[in-house]
Amino acid sequence: MFQQIAVLQTQGVVLRGIVVVVVRQRENVIGKAPQRVQALAFRQHIVSDAHKLMDGSLDLVVSGKSQSSEVHSRYLFTQELKFVVPADHPLAGREEVSLADIGSEGLISLGESSNITGHIARCFEERGLQPNFVRHVAECSAMGAFISSNMATAIAPIVPSLSSNSVRVIPFTEEDRQLLGRKIYLQWGKNKYLPPPVKAFRDFIIDEFAE
Repeated sequence: MFQQIAVLQTQGVVLRGIVVVVVRQRENVIGKAPQRVQALAFRQHIVSDAHKLMDGSLDLVVSGKSQSSEVHSRYLFTQELKFVVPADHPLAGREEVSLADIGSEGLISLGESSNITGHIARCFEERGLQPNFVRHVAECSAMGAFISSNMATAIAPIVPSLSSNSVRVIPFTEEDRQLLGRKIYLQWGKNKYLPPPVKAFRDFIIDEFAE
């Protein structure tokens, strides 16, 4: 199960991306990893850092697929996106929505250059629509305050900060749910040296989670 966006820094490994286990499972999975790869720090963050694979800032990235020919990618899972609105929004009572239902609703994005913003924009274009991005934030966790204050809505993966009584999380219709499904990959630089602990951790993630 993939619940949060996060940075996981390990000894000899820098991995930024979507946490691949829930909190209770995380300790067990890290415990199964090679002994030299033990978690040192964990914090919540949002990612569009595939380019940092090439400059050595990151060893591994878990995110939407990079378009760079210099990056290796291994598919892990498909991330579902949902529509998040204030609790008193006109669409809050709906059991599901389509992109057409959203129309010109003001949306929060994770920045114009982020992988997920580009993905959402392409999905709107597929339906002959244009997204109306009115605000930009650095992390999914920052969206909740804007949404609950009736300042915008969002199409986003569901993280804990978006699960509150002041917002309503609405699934998309089946057709648009499939369109919006965001393929998530483990990625690393093609021509970058990966020390043995990094390779071991990469292979561990692939063995445990790749479909």
